[in-house]
Amino acid sequence: MPTEIRNLNGIVAISCNHHSAAIGSRGELYFWGTGVFGTFYEPKIVIDADITEVSIGGCFGVAKDKEGLLWTWG
Repeated sequence: MPTEIRNLNGIVAISCNHHSAAIGSRGELYFWGTGVFGTFYEPKIVIDADITEVSIGGCFGVAKDKEGLLWTWG
């Protein structure tokens, strides 16, 4: 069943595979779907940092913040 995002304004980037991730306008990283952080049926902030890029693979993901720090999971 597809997930509908409601009231999620200011999305600047999105990446999808087995789970999905989106970067908000303040750099917060949202997840939904099934992944290492659990199953989220609604988007949930999992990293509240200045994220600038995100990429989701089959069972992993990577995000980069404005300082160049890489955040990885999977």
